[in-house]
Amino acid sequence: MKNPDKKIPHGTGRKKLKEGLQDTVILTGLGLISCYPYFIYLWLQPPIQTIGVYLKDRDFNSFLQGEVLVVLGACFFSSLVGRFFSARYGLAGLGSFAGMFKDIQKFVLLAIVLIPVFLFVLDPIIFKKISILNPQNLWAAAGVTLKSSIFEEIVLRYGVITILAGLLRRTYLAVFAGAVIATLLGVRSGFMTGMSLEPSLSLVLMVTVSLLLNLFYGYIYASRGLISAMSAHLLIDLKYPLGALIG
Repeated sequence: MKNPDKKIPHGTGRKKLKEGLQDTVILTGLGLISCYPYFIYLWLQPPIQTIGVYLKDRDFNSFLQGEVLVVLGACFFSSLVGRFFSARYGLAGLGSFAGMFKDIQKFVLLAIVLIPVFLFVLDPIIFKKISILNPQNLWAAAGVTLKSSIFEEIVLRYGVITILAGLLRRTYLAVFAGAVIATLLGVRSGFMTGMSLEPSLSLVLMVTVSLLLNLFYGYIYASRGLISAMSAHLLIDLKYPLGALIG
């Protein structure tokens, strides 16, 4: 029970607000920077080879400008929500680098186990007709790794799961719902880049693997924080540049 006689030091609320806004701006900038290699790849390649449709130069420039604005807005809103509300809803919030380093060996071992499975078993089946989601260009592959492990974690975990935790009032129900939303967005991206939604082994594998990974990243975020979730995601998604080098 709060002590009504306990006084809050003058300026404490303003200081916390300032620190929260500073963290929001930093995360927004980090999310935008993480998408930079991916946008450069889209800019340099013909649209038919990247987004799967034919666009005139003017239309494609508008598409890229729109993508940048979407990324900026999504990063800012998600960073703001996560920074000010995650702790209130029982989530680990931003976490810490000290906490991340405690788990880094586990994340590395998991990546060592999973990456060969992805490269030699799952990806050849799932992505055999999709180039943008599993690019062979090293620059694009590095861009996908950064975008997915930083931008997507800020939006899908720090933003979406925090909002869901506030609405559902159940932390791990929010993690599950967030994983379902992230998986559906992944399927949508696959559809937009040429993947058929007809029942097939590749579609089943894509949905299953995506759901399991998003559940894992969501659990790490909820229990250990955004920094740890980013680290785990980054290590596992090194499969993209490694796959580009091998291929």
